[in-house]
Amino acid sequence: MVGTSQSSQTAELGYSGTFSLGLAGGSTSDITVTSTMSLQDVVDAVNAQTSTTNVQASIVQVSSGSYEMVLTGTADAADITYSSTSGDDILSKLGVTDSSGAFTDVLQAAQSAEFTLDGIAMTRDTNDISDVLTGVTFNLLQATPDGTSLNVSIETDTSQIQSALETFVTNYNAFRDEVIAQQATGTDGTASSSAVLFGDGTMRNIMDALQNSLNSTVRGLTMADLGLSFNENNELELDTSTLSDVLSTNLSGVTKLLSAQTTTSSSQLSVVNTGTSPQSFTLDLTVDSDGNLTSASVGGDSSLFTVSGTSIIGASGSIYAGMAFTYSGSTSQSITVTSTSGLATQLYQLAKNYSSSSGALQTLITNLTTRDDDLQQKVDDINSAASTLQSQLQTQYAKYQAAIESSNSTLTYLKALLNSSSN
Repeated sequence: MVGTSQSSQTAELGYSGTFSLGLAGGSTSDITVTSTMSLQDVVDAVNAQTSTTNVQASIVQVSSGSYEMVLTGTADAADITYSSTSGDDILSKLGVTDSSGAFTDVLQAAQSAEFTLDGIAMTRDTNDISDVLTGVTFNLLQATPDGTSLNVSIETDTSQIQSALETFVTNYNAFRDEVIAQQATGTDGTASSSAVLFGDGTMRNIMDALQNSLNSTVRGLTMADLGLSFNENNELELDTSTLSDVLSTNLSGVTKLLSAQTTTSSSQLSVVNTGTSPQSFTLDLTVDSDGNLTSASVGGDSSLFTVSGTSIIGASGSIYAGMAFTYSGSTSQSITVTSTSGLATQLYQLAKNYSSSSGALQTLITNLTTRDDDLQQKVDDINSAASTLQSQLQTQYAKYQAAIESSNSTLTYLKALLNSSSN
């Protein structure tokens, strides 16, 4: 929306009033203009409320000594709304609206984005389309000429896999170094002062569990196929050349090696999501006389999964949380669900189990904290007893000192008395 020309952007306008501004269906804000405000001040007042109104103002210099205010909606497919609430009709005075409140010069009307993807016509209230292809966002910048289309090629971004493995190698070796440091000894053969976990097996148990997972075989592949190996110092290393080769020749195998995979014994039960804690089990499905899915249970327990239409979702807080399926059948049946855990899934489960509120790490922290509190209490008790004893000794010493001084005074008196008698 654009207003009529003003001769200056800094001179006082002489208008005084309040108006409401926003986008249709959204929040509005009241903006107050005083008689001393300039065109630039009005623009600043509008922009101060942009986070609420989604309306932005700017000034365009049309020519020398000619300025116009432009209003723009920052959200897609929504018209700007305006109403004068008191005093002067500010936008009417500036030529942005007419006497009826309608905008006088609309440069571009708000409208939904219209596009066709693989022959399917779609509309969205935004030019940033992120909900039509998983993991892909289309930014619509301009319309395509009539009769033309754009071909989009989407390829797998394997760089994230390499980056994640490089980060894992760094973190694994850092953890390994810390485990070794906690078993360090001094020159006298006793535990090093920094080895606060010396003799505790928790860290070593975690390291053993990590190594067991890394050395496992998943669907015929091992970490060596990814370029991962242990050197002579038992440090983890990554051969990026080997990783690059396997990513380009067997990406599906890498996916199976790293992630959890879930399959079902029936084509009528499709896996939507495996989740972070994949399980193998028999899923008992119940369908009513109308062919509607009514329940999904494991071992007779129907609380482990919720049913919504044809969707079956693992209940939150259960071991099946995160797992999801769709059922296309029309009869009741029992279907076997089989899951395998890849290396990344196994490592995630290890980290989750050890760091949980009831895990070994938290138990160790709790025990150490309790021990520290007990020792600190003993230190406080000893310090308190020492302070009490110090006070007692000081009091007793003061009495002794007073007695000595009294005896010395008596001795001096007696000596003086004896001397006077002898004279």
